[in-house]
Amino acid sequence: MDMIKLTIDNREVEVPKGTTILKAAQGMGIDIPTLCHFELNNLGVHNKPGGCRICVVEVAGRRNLAPACVTECMPDMVVKTNSMRVINARRTVLELILSDHPADCLQCAKNGNCELQTLPCVSASARTRSSDQSTSNLPTNWRFPRPSSAT
Repeated sequence: MDMIKLTIDNREVEVPKGTTILKAAQGMGIDIPTLCHFELNNLGVHNKPGGCRICVVEVAGRRNLAPACVTECMPDMVVKTNSMRVINARRTVLELILSDHPADCLQCAKNGNCELQTLPCVSASARTRSSDQSTSNLPTNWRFPRPSSAT
């Protein structure tokens, strides 16, 4: 099997060809948040649309941010999972998702088992939106779960 070497958050890793950035990062213990990507291995179900864009990462030499769940690792790729550009993009994506999302989590059947609720500050944003329907009150230091030390 062909192996590919790349760097994620200043750490080198070698993964099989065809591995996504998300899988490579997970194998290194780096959490990249996702909403639309999931795998139910015991049922043979894999959902990888790359549509929510919560999992975006910065790839050196690429103008736009890449969705980690569908972007395959390439030789000598350099990836940053928690740069300020990535964090700001994720914040914007979350604000857009929340702008069209019901704010009444207590009435929702998915309450307590919702991936959106696992993202930091979502419940605080929902409380704010319920009073003024704004999502611009996310804290300026808001970050996703367990950021890496690299920026």
